[in-house]
Amino acid sequence: MKKKTCNKAFTIVELLMASVITVIIGAAIAVLFVASMRMFSRGMAQTNIQRRARTALDKISRDIRNSGKGGGTAGLTVYNSYSDQTPNIAQGDYIEITDTLGNTAGYYLSSSGGINFIKDVASDIAVEADDKEIISGVSKVGGSSIFTGPFTNSALIQFKVTSSSANIGSQSANFITNVFMRNP
Repeated sequence: MKKKTCNKAFTIVELLMASVITVIIGAAIAVLFVASMRMFSRGMAQTNIQRRARTALDKISRDIRNSGKGGGTAGLTVYNSYSDQTPNIAQGDYIEITDTLGNTAGYYLSSSGGINFIKDVASDIAVEADDKEIISGVSKVGGSSIFTGPFTNSALIQFKVTSSSANIGSQSANFITNVFMRNP
């Protein structure tokens, strides 16, 4: 009886085909991974922009709301801009908030594209360098002003925040709110 031998080895063609299929699947997984990481980064950037803008909007809103507490004379004055401090009844890029004790703080769109805060307008030397930036990357929504004061006891605040990066592109968010003073 002759012994039968079985050769169950792979041929070179089968090995090449398996290798090609493995490389294609690996490349597809790598492309999906890179795309998902890029989407995750964009989502995180968008979240960061929204968080920063909400923090700035909350600070401005809180100052406006709380300026009317205490029953004294309080008010809001909107000006054309920080450099052109002409009072504007309708709208402008600079708002002064006077509380019931007579203290006046201000917020304005700076020349560098941020919203700056002035803690005490009376002692301010009218130079942007000494004011605190509360958010950067700000532009006007639709080309209009940031602050609109249709009444003396409320203000409409609207702005757009944009952040650009080479990796994730440009991210932006629009914000708008109407804030009323408490007990004006």
